[in-house]
Amino acid sequence: VDRGIIERFERLVTEIQSVVPNVILVIVYHPQITSCPFLYMLPNAATITELIVKFSPMFFNIARKFKVPVIDLARTFNPYDSSDYGSSPIEPSNTSGIMIAELALHIIHHFEFGKEEGWLGT
Repeated sequence: VDRGIIERFERLVTEIQSVVPNVILVIVYHPQITSCPFLYMLPNAATITELIVKFSPMFFNIARKFKVPVIDLARTFNPYDSSDYGSSPIEPSNTSGIMIAELALHIIHHFEFGKEEGWLGT
């Protein structure tokens, strides 16, 4: 990943933490791969996976540096399981929304912001 992207992301986290110190980084999930007619509007699955794999280490490194947690939705949602998605291939279902909320709630109750090295939730 280009150093400039990393530096801009670090500045963004710094700016956000100046207003809201307890930041949770979130790695985006894959869109539902088997969905039509939306599939033609999305990059192919291999491209999306490549981007997530390429940028995930940046999230983990920044989480360690800023001592914030990461929720990795790319490892949480199954892009082949329609029950993980709502009315479109880019929206979580009610069940997945609850899962995201439970991950965030777990972090809020158990993560020591600014003290722990970083935490991965999936």
